[in-house]
Amino acid sequence: MFSRTARPIRRSSTNVSAPMDRSATNVTTLKGVEVALMFRVYLLVFWIPSVASAALLMVSWGELRRPLLHLVWFAAALLLQAGSGVFSPLWVAGLLPQTGLATYLAIRWRVA
Repeated sequence: MFSRTARPIRRSSTNVSAPMDRSATNVTTLKGVEVALMFRVYLLVFWIPSVASAALLMVSWGELRRPLLHLVWFAAALLLQAGSGVFSPLWVAGLLPQTGLATYLAIRWRVA
């Protein structure tokens, strides 16, 4: 719809059609890039329970009474989380048990 070569227009009370300062455009673009990067990092934060669960499962494998149950718990939650879109109901259904498993294993590892 818009041409990439079109010059941005600054809205002011004195001159509505005056071209915008290029430095202000670069700052806006830079902030847009920063927001996109922050969103990607924000989404990576949700994978911390998966990494923590995997690490704690490996560390406490010999101490668990039913390690296969915990492995199935981890695999099912990971499949739900990785196999669906971000923030979908299935993704949330995988994130909650993954967080629960990480919390349970962390408490168990800390107490033992």
